[in-house]
Amino acid sequence: MCHSLWEQLHVEFIPHPSRQQWIEISVKFREVCQFSHCLGADDRKHIRIIKPQGTGSEYFNYQTYFSIILMAIVDSQYRFVAIAVGAYGRTNDSMVFKNSYMMRRLYNRQFDFPPPQPLPGTDAPPMPFVLVADEELNLIADAD
Repeated sequence: MCHSLWEQLHVEFIPHPSRQQWIEISVKFREVCQFSHCLGADDRKHIRIIKPQGTGSEYFNYQTYFSIILMAIVDSQYRFVAIAVGAYGRTNDSMVFKNSYMMRRLYNRQFDFPPPQPLPGTDAPPMPFVLVADEELNLIADAD
């Protein structure tokens, strides 16, 4: 059922952004947050659930309740750009990211990010576009 819902609704509610849409997201981040070349912000949230039968402690998280993890990249208006949902609550943030479809798309360069460009209003060398995340995920990116 969840797969069917995703297939029917993701194009309208969480589409894969085109290169032009990424640029529009970046422009909005610059307007709203005064942060140039930002394509999104990443974070995770534990979604409380009732323990599924026969799962042991897989869903039991460090906050002492049962959960699944929602990881999302959002734009400057807090709208989902990409998501990964369903990891066991006990999984640490870095492993959720490392094992996600979202990470594979990022590292395989399948998000169609715009190429580096000079910062607005400068003649500086081209700068890459970035996603912001907490330190734990930045350490993963640095290691790879």
